[in-house]
Amino acid sequence: MNPERFVFWLEKNLKAVLLAFVFGLFLVGGWVAHNWWEQKQEIKISKSLYQFQKDLQLLAEKPKGDSLKDLEKKDEKLIWTEELRSKTSAYERAVREKPKSRIAVRFAIDLADFYYRHQKKQKAKNLLSLFALAGKSSSLYHLASFQLATYYINDRDCQKALPVLKTLSANEKAQTFHAESALQQGICLEFLNQGHLALEQYDKLINEYPEDYISRLAKNYKNLLILNKKLKGKK
Repeated sequence: MNPERFVFWLEKNLKAVLLAFVFGLFLVGGWVAHNWWEQKQEIKISKSLYQFQKDLQLLAEKPKGDSLKDLEKKDEKLIWTEELRSKTSAYERAVREKPKSRIAVRFAIDLADFYYRHQKKQKAKNLLSLFALAGKSSSLYHLASFQLATYYINDRDCQKALPVLKTLSANEKAQTFHAESALQQGICLEFLNQGHLALEQYDKLINEYPEDYISRLAKNYKNLLILNKKLKGKK
C-alpha cells in the first residue's frame, strides 16, 4: 500500500482505529491490574501462612522442661499435645482455605511433611491430595504431586501412586520430574507383580537418559529384577 492510499484509508477508518487502540489499552491495563492484584494477594497469603508455619516450628522445637534430661528428650518422638494439635489444625485450616493460591501449595507441602515425619501419615496425604495437581504448569504443583506419590509408595499403595506419576510424566511442563517419576513407576509396577512392564520402564529410562544417574539406577533395578526372577525359577 503506497503512502497516499494508506493516509486515505486511515482518514476513512480513523474512528475504528482509535476504538481498537483504546480497547487494546484497556485489555493491557486490565491484564496488568489483574497480575498486580494477584501478586498482592499471594504476598498477603504468604505472610499469613508463614506465621502459622513459624508458630508450629517454635512449638515443635520447644523443650518440655529446663533440665538436661528434658533437653535430651527434645529430639525424641514428638508428643502430640493439645496445644500442638490446635496449632496444626489452625495451620491446616488456613492452607485449605486457599486452594487456588500457588503460594499455599508450598505451605501445604511443608505441613504435609511435618505430619508425615511425625506419624500422621493419613493427614499428610489428605492435605497434599488437594494440591497435587500434576497436570498444572507450576512446579509447586508438580512437587506436591511427586511428594504425594512418594508417600503412597512408602506405604505400599502403588495403585494410587501410579496415576499421579503417569500424569507427571505426561506433562511437558513437569520435565524436572519426568525421569524420577518414570523410575518410581517401574518400582511400583514391580510391587504390583507386573515385572515385564517394570522391565520395559527401566529399559526406556536407560535409553532416554544414557549419561544420567537415573540410567544407572534403572540398570540396578533391572538387574535385581532379573536376578529375583531367576532365583524364584530355581525354587
